Amino acid sequence: MSGVASPVVDQLGSGSALAEALPPMGVVIPAFGHSRFLGEAIISACGQETERPIYVVVVDDGCRLQETATTVNNLMHEYPGKLFYLRQKNTRLPGARNTGVRFLLDVVPDIDAIFFLDADNRLSPFSLEAYRKALGDDETVGWAYPDISFFGLSWGRGGFDTRETAPDYSVLKHLNGNISEAGSLVRAGMFRDGVFYDETMRFGFEDWDFWLGALQAGYRGVRVADAGFLYRRRAESMLADSRRDEDFLLEHMKSKHKALYEPDSLMRALHDEAPTFAVLCNDRDDVLLFADPDAVPHAMSHSAFCNRLVQCRVSPREHFFPEKIVLCSSTIWDALYAGARPYLRWFFWQLLRQSGDINAVTFHHGVGVEWLGTAPAAHTHMVVVGGRRFEQMAWNDQDETLPAVQALPHAVAAFPVQNMPDPAALDITGMMTSITAQLPRGATWLRHADRRYAGPDARMLYKNIVVPACSADEEYYPPVPWVKAPGEKWCAFLVNEHNRAYGGLNRRLSQMRAKGYKILLIAERQQGVAPSPHMAELMSCVDMVVPVVLEHAAGTGRFYLGRSVPSVMTPLRQLEIETLAVHFDLLIADFGSTGVEAFGAVRHRRAKTHLLLPSSLIASRVMEDYGRLLAYEHAIDTVVTDNVGQVSAVLAAQGLPTEKVADEDHFFSALPPCSHKSPSPAVMAKPLNWQPRDGYVFIVTYGRSGSTLLQRILQSVDGYFMRGENENTLYSVYTAWQRAAGMRQRFDTRRKVPPHGPWYGADEVDADAFAARMIDAFVAEVIRPPEDARLVGFKEIRYGDLTEDDLYGFLQFMKRFFPRARFIFNMRRWQGVAKSSWWRDMEPDYVQNFVTRSDEVFTRFASDNPDQSCLLRYEDYAGNAAGLSKMFEFLGEPMNVDMVASLMAHKLKH
Repeated sequence: MSGVASPVVDQLGSGSALAEALPPMGVVIPAFGHSRFLGEAIISACGQETERPIYVVVVDDGCRLQETATTVNNLMHEYPGKLFYLRQKNTRLPGARNTGVRFLLDVVPDIDAIFFLDADNRLSPFSLEAYRKALGDDETVGWAYPDISFFGLSWGRGGFDTRETAPDYSVLKHLNGNISEAGSLVRAGMFRDGVFYDETMRFGFEDWDFWLGALQAGYRGVRVADAGFLYRRRAESMLADSRRDEDFLLEHMKSKHKALYEPDSLMRALHDEAPTFAVLCNDRDDVLLFADPDAVPHAMSHSAFCNRLVQCRVSPREHFFPEKIVLCSSTIWDALYAGARPYLRWFFWQLLRQSGDINAVTFHHGVGVEWLGTAPAAHTHMVVVGGRRFEQMAWNDQDETLPAVQALPHAVAAFPVQNMPDPAALDITGMMTSITAQLPRGATWLRHADRRYAGPDARMLYKNIVVPACSADEEYYPPVPWVKAPGEKWCAFLVNEHNRAYGGLNRRLSQMRAKGYKILLIAERQQGVAPSPHMAELMSCVDMVVPVVLEHAAGTGRFYLGRSVPSVMTPLRQLEIETLAVHFDLLIADFGSTGVEAFGAVRHRRAKTHLLLPSSLIASRVMEDYGRLLAYEHAIDTVVTDNVGQVSAVLAAQGLPTEKVADEDHFFSALPPCSHKSPSPAVMAKPLNWQPRDGYVFIVTYGRSGSTLLQRILQSVDGYFMRGENENTLYSVYTAWQRAAGMRQRFDTRRKVPPHGPWYGADEVDADAFAARMIDAFVAEVIRPPEDARLVGFKEIRYGDLTEDDLYGFLQFMKRFFPRARFIFNMRRWQGVAKSSWWRDMEPDYVQNFVTRSDEVFTRFASDNPDQSCLLRYEDYAGNAAGLSKMFEFLGEPMNVDMVASLMAHKLKH
């Protein structure tokens, strides 16, 4: 490929006024087979009606048919300077597309967007302009995708039929299935940010995986209404490919793009795209929609909500509709929102748990929070209707009389809220009039016979995606209506309402708030016991309150290591706590509560668990209390107490590990603030070809030259991730690549090595692909950068055993295989090196020769690669922060002289 690049640059540079017009676009056409259709694809791409320069590259992916090369070469004479041809060893679609993209990015630096066109498909003359118009100027819109218009073997009239996968782009739909055809236009900035095809996805789902990678990088798609994209359906393409690896591939994708399928991410998408609740007040002009009653709702006019009902009637699989519709007056809603905010998530969670499709709810002022059943009444505060039931009632095709309030199942929700208006006689028909009056009664809708929706069923996404991820048990507990902002952290306190004085706990709540945590209070009490009035002060200073009512669990005790272990919390209550734990980050439980029994379930949701055990309770504990602690010890992260010595001694006597015991004051002061970032990076689960946005930087030097100081200084730059030494592990990859390349060169003859030959397969070795994959593994498993690193690198000193030519070749290898690689060569006078650490035990002549020889290679490489090299000398910056300004200029980063000086002032010990 490198041999093709130079003439291509010359051809592009000879362009006329087009080069000064709109930014160019590119088209990548992978070719493997389909040579009889390839010409049509090329002509349709090169013949676009646009003022933009269009560059089309055909990537011959090791096609065995000579017609492929012949077809492209013939057409290159028709489209000089526009059509280009690359041939490579077969890598399948992901590799071929990546090759084409990198070629265009390299030879057309100002390219604006790139289209993927398969060799058997076609574009209409207006297509690329339609795509580019839809893509727009919003940089967060990464790609424009089409409806799929089939031609060839088709059921449609005239040989055409069209499938719409997502008329409105939806993250939830895309997480459920691929809604973006590969024939899409991708903003070039997305590739420059490191989003490429994963070349290990060779057996299916490579397009879906690519779009999920774009989503994870912060991009989204947009539909092109009239794209003119034509997808050829052939007889063989209608046969299903082998799906034996489908489950494995799906799990692999979900693991790789884990952040997209995390509960918090799903709940945010649910709130934005498919709100679970709608509040309809007949005395206000809009409908409020949300997935979390404490989040900012989306307002929709009555006419727009009416239109959504029409859309759902015409195409029910295509459109989202709320799970629950709340009918009430604006006075009631405003009173709830103003006075009951900490209780709203719990209340709406209760609404989701109700089995009936229409219920009445009345609010009652109480000292605590509880849900009470009651007899039907003529007066109530609100009516809650299931989504499907609401649609039936709105259209009322059978002209049925809507139920009266007194005929509905009734419940009472008690909150410690003042000034709640009295219940009223609600007229369900009247409350829906603002919507039903606008519905087009008796209307029929025409459907295009050859155009239909073929995307995921919008009505099933909540059940299929959100519920399994956000619920511990789908049958009993729907997801909590709880949407966390990115980076938001929650601390849950679990207390027994009747077992503790809460003065000290107030102080701990304040400490956690000061650290930036939001606070959830889980208040447990026994079934049949009224809420405690002493909880009012605690509930008034938290962000969310959830009551947990414990059923009587007599006879459920067990034995552990000879100790009786009574079980107070039933499995259902454990599932309730676990469903809450989907969203909080740590749980602090009062020893007087049953929280320790749920610790295992909480840890399953990756939340930390801490048990408050005051020393005053130690003397009164009986053997079975210690049995509980011993049985659940494995699930306890920390036992927090006010007297470590006393509590440790007692617990040790009972066989409990004392290293988990922590002083209460120290524990709360030592907890990191919620914005704290762990110094150890997350395991990098990135696809092949992941690259940091700003490339790589390597500190190349020898021992005792000041390189560790440089490493620390670069680590202080925002977005930089610098590792230390790695025993020159990468050199082994270099030598393995040399051997593989030598073998390939030796057997790169016109005649293939026969199967019975001793070197069978040597002529098919791809040394560069091998090296690229090994470097991917090196970055992922040795360097292990975090997801948000924009520049990655390391420092290394172990080059002493290499000859000058070998070291130079190794540096060239790093430059070749690490995109946007830069090198900082750190040198020091040999006399200074000889006086430091282990060098003192070596002969001065050896040290002088070693340092001089290394410096010569560093200088030669920097001279040959000036844009990628920075030469530093220790004596120039030692004790002088300004001496490193050259390095910061080289990296294009602002320099904080004071910070660099403070880092230099800290003496390193190694």
